[in-house]
Amino acid sequence: MASIRRPLTAALGVAALTTALLSGCSLVGPNGKVEACKSIATTMQEKSTEISTALQNSASDPQGALDSLSSIQSDLQKATDKLKNDEVKTASQDVVDSIGDLVDAAQAQVDDPANADTQAVTDAGTATQQAFTDLAKMCTTV
Repeated sequence: MASIRRPLTAALGVAALTTALLSGCSLVGPNGKVEACKSIATTMQEKSTEISTALQNSASDPQGALDSLSSIQSDLQKATDKLKNDEVKTASQDVVDSIGDLVDAAQAQVDDPANADTQAVTDAGTATQQAFTDLAKMCTTV
């Protein structure tokens, strides 16, 4: 599970950065980017704390960490489904999907640690980091 920690830690750093950047969204209105970005930023901030906790516990409780990551993905999906702005919703869905890929890769490691594909976890972590970065960039672009 230690090999999961590196890419997820990078994704967590991006999640924290994303929260800060999302507060700079523009285009106000009920379907505007600012409202959608603010909405998802709050959820991401909450979930980034949960990701940190899951990572801290991954060495002693890999299954518990995996369960937490799955729950985080589910919660972010619910938040994404509520978004009204199509542009923000698409970028947020990319984050959710990348976390899903990370969960799948981590699950494979938990299921068979001796034959784990650590590159799959690294690749999924990198994709998750990129999805967070893309969402942050989209929310800071007018």
